[in-house]
Amino acid sequence: MQKPAADEGKPYQEKYDAKDIFMKLNVLMMLEAGIAAKIARGLCLYKIGILFFETEESAESLKHSKDSLAIWQSLP
Repeated sequence: MQKPAADEGKPYQEKYDAKDIFMKLNVLMMLEAGIAAKIARGLCLYKIGILFFETEESAESLKHSKDSLAIWQSLP
């Protein structure tokens, strides 16, 4: 089965939807404790940073990438 073509008026809609999902997951992980939650949060922030970059929002991309790196560096 072939995937339908993206709406030409909204070329980044799938990326915006994915970003919303990862942001919600990141909020949930902030409420959890432990290394697994910290790793999941670092991955979410990394993916959010990539999605911001892909939607040409470089300042937000840099912020989330730095936040992700800070989490990775804080792990034991």
